[in-house]
Amino acid sequence: MITNYEVYQDYYKRLESYYSYMRGYPNSLYPITNKSQMMPSNANHEMKLSARNQFKGKVIKVKEGDVLGQVLVDIGCGNLMSSVITTDSIRELGIKIGSDVKAVAKSTGVMIMATMPETKPNKKNREMKLSARNQFKGKVVKMKEGDITSQVLIDIGCGNLMSSVITTDSVHELGIKVGSDVKAVVKSTEVMLMA
Repeated sequence: MITNYEVYQDYYKRLESYYSYMRGYPNSLYPITNKSQMMPSNANHEMKLSARNQFKGKVIKVKEGDVLGQVLVDIGCGNLMSSVITTDSIRELGIKIGSDVKAVAKSTGVMIMATMPETKPNKKNREMKLSARNQFKGKVVKMKEGDITSQVLIDIGCGNLMSSVITTDSVHELGIKVGSDVKAVVKSTEVMLMA
C-alpha cells in the first residue's frame, strides 16, 4: 500500500507541475490563479511600435470575406484609411463599426505622388488613376535627405503627419521640397490595425 502511495504521490507532483506550467499560457484551458508570478512587471504598460505612421480613428465599415476582410477607419479631416487584414484578425480583435482603433503603416510602405512639370505644353495634364485605396492629399512640411533614402513628412490634416521613406533619387525626380503639394499613397494590405 505504501508503494502504491509513493507512485501516486509522484504522479500528482508531476501533474501539479504540469498545471503550473500551463497556467503561464493565456490561451490554456486552465485558470490563472496568481498573475503576478507569470506576468513581467512592465506588462501593464502600453507597448511602443517602431512604425512612424500611427493614426487613431473610428471604424466606419467592416466587410468580412472567407479569408480576408476590409476595415475602413475614419482618421479625421475626411480621411478614410482602408486596411485589408485576415477575417480571423478582425474577429480576434473584436473590430466592429464604432470600434476605436489605431491604423498603422510603416514609412517604407508609403509612396508619394507629385504633380510632374508639363513636358509638352500642347498635351493636357491628365491625372492617372491608381488602385491603392489610401490616397491622402497633403503638403510636405519636413524633409531629411540621405545619400540613398530620404524621409518626407506630409501634413494630411487634423494634426496627422504621414511619414514616407523613398529614395533620394525619387525626391529629386519628383521635385519634392518643403511646401510641395503631394499625395501620400498606402496600399490597404500595408495598413495594420491595433485595437
